[in-house]
Amino acid sequence: MDSYLSINFSELDRPSVPFKDPKEIGSFSLDINSAFENSRKSLKYFVRPSNPKNVRFDLRRGFDTRIIKEKGNDINVLHWINANIDKFPINPDEATTRQCEGASGQVSSKDATKHQGRQQEDDQECTDQQLEDLETELRGMKINKSGESLRANPRKLGVDFVCRRGLLTKVMLSPYEDKEGWFIAVVNYNGTYYINEILTEERKRREAEVKNDEMSCWGWKFEQYLTADTKDGQPNTDVPYNNCEKLYTVVKTELNKHSLVYSGEIDALNIDEANGDYYMEFKTTKEFAHQGHIKTFKRFKTKKWWAQSHLIGIKTIVCGFRDESGVVKRLEFYDTKSLPDFARDVYNPWKPNVCTNFLDKFLTFIKDSIRIDDPKIVHTLKWSPGTRIVCSQPLKNSEHNFLPQWYIDGSA
Repeated sequence: MDSYLSINFSELDRPSVPFKDPKEIGSFSLDINSAFENSRKSLKYFVRPSNPKNVRFDLRRGFDTRIIKEKGNDINVLHWINANIDKFPINPDEATTRQCEGASGQVSSKDATKHQGRQQEDDQECTDQQLEDLETELRGMKINKSGESLRANPRKLGVDFVCRRGLLTKVMLSPYEDKEGWFIAVVNYNGTYYINEILTEERKRREAEVKNDEMSCWGWKFEQYLTADTKDGQPNTDVPYNNCEKLYTVVKTELNKHSLVYSGEIDALNIDEANGDYYMEFKTTKEFAHQGHIKTFKRFKTKKWWAQSHLIGIKTIVCGFRDESGVVKRLEFYDTKSLPDFARDVYNPWKPNVCTNFLDKFLTFIKDSIRIDDPKIVHTLKWSPGTRIVCSQPLKNSEHNFLPQWYIDGSA
């Protein structure tokens, strides 16, 4: 039977639930064929122009030689998890288990002296835990014909949700969305909810149009003017630009009572010897010609920029202001945390606490509505502006089940 969630958005305007700063636990690349690579090969480095207030970046240049592919709907973070399973589980028990062991797996001499009176009891607890872990490990293994052991399925991650940053951004902004809804699939497997957006035919059509729309490609060209392949390199705007080669960060965080691991695309790394290295986000927008442009920027652009960067801990956004011909003439640097302040003087401003509280409600609804732990069972969640969120009944062998067999088997 379907379940529903009705939310009065005005009730979300209260103090925000706790949201921990995202912590990077890894990264991965996509190559020119958009294939996963467990490396930082696609990392780009930020190159600051000598005079950011006076530049000339022609975003139309190179459009005829571009390499643009449809985005698709793969959750590439699953490949990263499969290749870095040693980083899991991420849960409170992990810290307790590690406290039993030193760096080499033995109790340190310092702790042994400090807790001598409890040594036997602690040793027994660790031994029992190790035996239990071994039994669990053996149950999850199988033997192939050559005698090598293979993992039957990925170990429990110890995290509530796994997804992409883009999906969370879309959900967070729902309280202020009045045009486009979303359609989402959820699979509960080994105690973790895997979430993925379902691409409708209309969405696929729009994304396919991007390849042939010059303005939609300007953002990728803009990145080329500001990045180099090496720390000491310089931008090369003569080579074809593409939307295939990308670096993704993988972060973990906690939102209220929910733990999450998700991936997000990184535009560039800024090498800052004074303040430490940090990631940056690049954006372009039309130069302000009148007050209407400024209001649109404050009401719409700032909230999406904030949500995207806030979710993966990006502190600085570089915006290129372009003219009608697609030429960027100046850059502005924005602090992500300051973006909500831009909207305070517009009518009915967007508020970050409303976005965060809605995401919390959404994740709680998933936990309350989906209890079956089975990689072959999928639930769909559908929402349109002005309606309730609808969670479907369990669907077996559904076309919307996105969790690949190689991930379930742990064989890729």
